[in-house]
Amino acid sequence: MGNARFLVETLAAFGLSGDAAFEFIQENGDALSAFEQVDQYALPESSLGAAISSGDFSAFREEALRLLPDDIAEDLEPYLDATPNTELFEA
Repeated sequence: MGNARFLVETLAAFGLSGDAAFEFIQENGDALSAFEQVDQYALPESSLGAAISSGDFSAFREEALRLLPDDIAEDLEPYLDATPNTELFEA
């Protein structure tokens, strides 16, 4: 299993929301631990926290693609240049 928060945050960082996010979760929701690894093993400068602070999600996205299994990374690659869904990160 794993924590779905990391999956949802990664999808938001890649700009997925609505139907696209729902479909992605349906296809990859069983890989929650892979998304936890992105949070755990990302370098500080390419972490989600750094991306949120700077507003530049490119380093986080590249690191996520490097750390996630190939099939999941392939599904996210088309969203490399998408506008991140930052509303999720606003508290």
